[in-house]
Amino acid sequence: MAPEELAKLQQNNKRRMQGDISLPDKYETVFIHKSGEKRHAMLYSRLIPNTKQVIISILDIHDYVVAHKQLEEIKQQYEIVTNSITDCIFGLDIQGRYTYLNKAFEEITGYSREDFIGQSFVKKLVPKYQKLLVESFKKSLKENKKRYHRVAFYNSKGEEIPIEIQVSNLYDQNNKLLGRVGVFRDIRKQLAYEAKITENKHLYEAVVENINDAVYIFQNGK
Repeated sequence: MAPEELAKLQQNNKRRMQGDISLPDKYETVFIHKSGEKRHAMLYSRLIPNTKQVIISILDIHDYVVAHKQLEEIKQQYEIVTNSITDCIFGLDIQGRYTYLNKAFEEITGYSREDFIGQSFVKKLVPKYQKLLVESFKKSLKENKKRYHRVAFYNSKGEEIPIEIQVSNLYDQNNKLLGRVGVFRDIRKQLAYEAKITENKHLYEAVVENINDAVYIFQNGK
């Protein structure tokens, strides 16, 4: 056992034998393997009733601790990537509750992500779209199809924000259905652009219809 950890163990055992019941029965520690490698372990220590003897057992949890640390690093890297994306990335469980939201959700809606995790995806969705998306969600879990929708969401100011959603099923490595994962984006600028194109098209058609002279369209010099 590492010297500093051994000193801690001895001190705790002394206190335990003196009747200190505030000490935990188990705690994480570090021991030195015969190879010289420091390894993480879970140490269990209990006083034998009616004696001043302590039973100690050690469970090697090094591989678990290392794997957990690596997983946390991967999650942090994933957060960095997803939070750099301007579209909202979200995850849903099979009940339709949010399990993940990237930072773009806050920027688009004005709400805190923490207030929506564990909540139904229809929360703050404009009512006229709720039935459509609930039915689509249920069908998609069975059919495993990607879905595209244009709906609207109330932001923190109470404004209707038009959004475009793309969603697909999420499975684990054993092909077990975990829920749905998707992306939605604020399409206010896109809709304004589309409306401008439509307006210009109607204007062009109106002009052409009211011209009595022949109209020639030149393209590529012809």
